[in-house]
Amino acid sequence: MIVEYPVGIKSFDESPITGFKHSEYHSDEILHRIILLSNYEHSEHISDSEFSELLETLNQSNKITFLGSNFNQQNLNLNNKNFPPTNGFTFENDSSDHVYIWRWITMESPDFVILVNLSSEEKIKLYGFDNHHFIHNFLKSSADKTNNLLKSLSEKNNQSPGKIPSIELSGSFSQIKIQLQNLIQFISSIDASTSSARKEIQRRQHRTANEVSKILSKVYGHKLDQPINYVQGVSISGRIRLAQLDNNYPKAIDDIPEFVSFILNENQFTQNTQTGPNLAGLCWADELSDTTGDKKWMELIIKTADIYEPRGEGLSPKPCDPNFGCEDMFFISTMLGRAYKISKNEKYINTLINYLNDANTQHKNGLFYHNRVTPYFWGRGNGFAALAYAEALHYIPDNHPIKKSLIEKHINHINALIKIQTPTGMWTQLLDEAGTYQELSATCMIGYSITRGFKSGILNEYHMNSAKKAWLGTLSRIDDSGGLVDVCTGTGFQSTKSDYFSRKAEYGYDDRGGSMAIWFSTEMQNLLT
Repeated sequence: MIVEYPVGIKSFDESPITGFKHSEYHSDEILHRIILLSNYEHSEHISDSEFSELLETLNQSNKITFLGSNFNQQNLNLNNKNFPPTNGFTFENDSSDHVYIWRWITMESPDFVILVNLSSEEKIKLYGFDNHHFIHNFLKSSADKTNNLLKSLSEKNNQSPGKIPSIELSGSFSQIKIQLQNLIQFISSIDASTSSARKEIQRRQHRTANEVSKILSKVYGHKLDQPINYVQGVSISGRIRLAQLDNNYPKAIDDIPEFVSFILNENQFTQNTQTGPNLAGLCWADELSDTTGDKKWMELIIKTADIYEPRGEGLSPKPCDPNFGCEDMFFISTMLGRAYKISKNEKYINTLINYLNDANTQHKNGLFYHNRVTPYFWGRGNGFAALAYAEALHYIPDNHPIKKSLIEKHINHINALIKIQTPTGMWTQLLDEAGTYQELSATCMIGYSITRGFKSGILNEYHMNSAKKAWLGTLSRIDDSGGLVDVCTGTGFQSTKSDYFSRKAEYGYDDRGGSMAIWFSTEMQNLLT
């Protein structure tokens, strides 16, 4: 079966770059994986109906699965674009189209790409196939100008998991169709081959949670910059959790107390705890106390929690934003939940419960708006909401009269998220906008929340299957140096939907993505213990 599967978002009108997906592409079946593209090269275009014929040609073989997109009919001209994209996945509105296309191809990692062009001359050109590759027994490459996209896909570079060989078919439509039919017949007669890009994705996905936790722990969780922020605090917590799970991992007490000790100074504490992100930057303190046996870190949690000041019924406590942002849902739950665990003082649990109940930002579809006046379903915003409930429910006693209703809201949210999870296991920058980029931090936060809920018994196997898909998507986007693929940059409340479209997606080192990834990896590791 062939279904629509968007490639990305067009920069000029913010409509989806349309694409198609064969139902078995993201399965575990051993099949040849192909991406079929058309490109704007001459005044004559391959029509959508003609492109559908070519997809049906691929669909005739039970040895092949595929993705496809007809760029000809979408005003997308890749001929003068630079590949691979520079600076990772940045959004410069005049050039994001080709970055979307590059990321779609490389992260889907086909065994090869087939590009078709209408032309007055019948030609075949090969890119990246070794001289001994089976394809040379069937096709002979013509000497012609080089397609920059295909050439870049076929070469080693740091913007792709690996090389992807490509075939360029040119001619009249009837000639292209015959070429493709012959090619598919030949490919179907041999064993499935695997590109180096697909091999690398498969290798990444076979790493254990412990292996990935150790990779991330080498890069993240070794500093607490000022003003302190949750994006580094969470990764410090992740390192402590790893040390508790793995006796062979160096104990967190070896270095963490030294580089966080400045916060014990009264002046430093006051300067560094002005906002919610600052306060959540201390989420590791109770875990450090458990590890070291030093009660001063527990006292730091209580001191931090006491900064939250109720402003009255229906109002968000200081220093939370008055419009009840999703970020504050996480910040207040993670800090006041810990304070309640330590002190058993109900003022903490009551303040965080009131906040969650008063927010009223969960839409009838189950998803959360970014805040009361920002009606957009931001991916990481929903990650914050999922984390908030996962954290709160971890600390709220089972006999609390409000806990059941909070569980219902949480399950409603998770169910809504599962419905819109992409076939790769990822969630997107804007959850209700087809084609926005697949965003790592949101995926890690949601996956972590589901895994924690499953272990506690709040969520079931249906939910955990979604977390397992998210884990595979996450694994594919973490390299062995802790480099990450597509983490939305720092994002406050945005004025328009377009502002969310154009937020830069970080590529490589990123504290936001690294911190949430190590929480997810250690939670997956903890699930197995």
